[in-house]
Amino acid sequence: MKNSPHITLAVLVVACMLGLSACGSGIKSATTTAPKVTPASVAKLMPKFVDQPLTPGQVYRPRAFSPALTFKLPDAGWTSDLSPSGHVGIRLLVGPPVEWSTFGIHRMDRVFDPIRGGRTAADAKPAPPDFAAWLEHHPRLQASRPVDITIGGAKGVQIDIVPKSYPRARPDECDQGPSPQCLPLFTVGNEPIVYPKGSKTRMYIVDVKGKQVVFEVFVDPGTQFAKLAPLYDKVLRGIHFA
Repeated sequence: MKNSPHITLAVLVVACMLGLSACGSGIKSATTTAPKVTPASVAKLMPKFVDQPLTPGQVYRPRAFSPALTFKLPDAGWTSDLSPSGHVGIRLLVGPPVEWSTFGIHRMDRVFDPIRGGRTAADAKPAPPDFAAWLEHHPRLQASRPVDITIGGAKGVQIDIVPKSYPRARPDECDQGPSPQCLPLFTVGNEPIVYPKGSKTRMYIVDVKGKQVVFEVFVDPGTQFAKLAPLYDKVLRGIHFA
């Protein structure tokens, strides 16, 4: 007849109490280590569709973006925007006098010719390897001098841009706004991204393991940029690269 496991355990306990040398041999206490909490481990995937409300305090991860990153929105009033592969769009819901304000994260693939412009994404050409230098010397932009910055541990530069002249070749959407003057700069998927007269944009171009990543803060009209800039600074502080 085999010993009951309860009896066997009792014998071991008595042995330990008597100080026998066999006590503890082959018996190890189980230890557990709590998993490390990182932004990526608590991140939620970005919504698939536009105009989906985003939760303040929630860490989000883009669905298709390289290098991998996460961000957190510290305040309410944000919704998802156009986010094809290689791009992330977030819109800030504010009322008049702000017409439109967005936060974008881009891998620059294609840009429009600075002089000729373009009507559709098919008119764009491959993006330059140094997007910051391209912006700084763009003949149709009033661009600030580059300022060194760091975002999520990645170093780069910050440049403010304001459109100052406009090509004849421009997307049809330019003529649908209050002013037909707008400047196409680059594409997001198959969509031309245009900058209307009077708008202001701040571009942050950083290098992440050899990959150029562009963070974009756009405000129209530009006169409201300084008012909204602190909100975007909070978002930028919540950027983490995986």
